Amino acid sequence: MRVEVGVTGSGWTCGAALEPSLTGEDRESFDFLMALDPLFTLRFDEETVLHVNVAVTDDGGGLTLAAYEAEAAEAAGSRRLPD
Repeated sequence: MRVEVGVTGSGWTCGAALEPSLTGEDRESFDFLMALDPLFTLRFDEETVLHVNVAVTDDGGGLTLAAYEAEAAEAAGSRRLPD
């Protein structure tokens, strides 16, 4: 995965692309996971993690990442993050 982070005013943007791009069964599996819940965990070399919500861009060629924030309306235990 290639991740690009940018600063916009007081916020930030993050886009990503799967490299190499997914084909066949791998693409079907990814689409299935996105349909279930687009909450993913990014793991970095320095053993840090970042939980992100993922959305496919309008052109379908990339991904938009946003830092995960629990919503007050979520039922307790509906979205569990690893400890």
